[in-house]
Amino acid sequence: MSGASIGSVELISLDQPSRDRLNAVTVGLFTTTTFFGSALLFLLEPMFTKMILPTFGGSAAVWNTAMVFFQAALFLAYIYSHKVANRALQHSVVVHSLAVLAPLLVLPVAIRGAANVNIIVNHPAVAVLKIAVVSIGLPFFLVATSAPLLQKWFSQTPHRSASDPYFLYAASNAGSLIGLALYPCLLEPGFAIHQQVAIWSVGYCVFAALALSCGFAAYKRHLPDELAVSHELLEASPKLFDKLLWAALAFIPASLLTPSPRSFRLIFPPSHCCGLSHSAYTCSPSSWRFQALLHWLPLPDACFRRLLSRLW
Repeated sequence: MSGASIGSVELISLDQPSRDRLNAVTVGLFTTTTFFGSALLFLLEPMFTKMILPTFGGSAAVWNTAMVFFQAALFLAYIYSHKVANRALQHSVVVHSLAVLAPLLVLPVAIRGAANVNIIVNHPAVAVLKIAVVSIGLPFFLVATSAPLLQKWFSQTPHRSASDPYFLYAASNAGSLIGLALYPCLLEPGFAIHQQVAIWSVGYCVFAALALSCGFAAYKRHLPDELAVSHELLEASPKLFDKLLWAALAFIPASLLTPSPRSFRLIFPPSHCCGLSHSAYTCSPSSWRFQALLHWLPLPDACFRRLLSRLW
């Protein structure tokens, strides 16, 4: 009997209270993993840029170049997630489980490839990208793949919310918001850089265990292939024009993420926090009570921008 059939038989044989508990555990596991992975991602970004400060200094150009790496790695991670998610679930779980374990070989994160003084002096932007790739490329890439891939896995379970797994996107944005706020408020002022690295490395180990657990849960609970295919056929495929339009519209806010150098350090954290909060609000279930609060979070961002426009 196949894994899908076994999972279906086990699910049918459960009584309703046991099924509800299993569904609650599944949702909690996927939500926690998505939240935790996104928080790790946004902790690593400022931590890495702080680690390269002794070599490159604290100019906005250093962070802007690092942002190029972060965005490029995120884009590649989404391509990976798309390719892996479109494979059979068993293959998807095996491939990603092995991939998640790979960064354990290079932990703890450390600055590598900074010995070439000539390239640092003559081509600092190239040097920042090179050091980012060899220092944090693998763990950053794997953490960035978690949100879209976990959504796909969850959509293949028999949970009642499987047809609308985008609450996990809300959890992802909430985790990003916490990570973005946690570093300057707690981690950076309270711990030395080697302690921050140790904390993040332990966090990745926890994340890897959670991701493996999600893969096991998805494999054990996923719908039979024929049911999953019939479920996907019920959803209308968007037209090519709609896809191109959505892609073009997505370029607009992404292109505005990098502000002018002189105001960058003031604008980025509050603006990005408000953006993440609004994304969490948009994708969260209507029953979430804090939606009314999140709805008003863009207001302080607008006030902050107004203040900066007066200062400069």
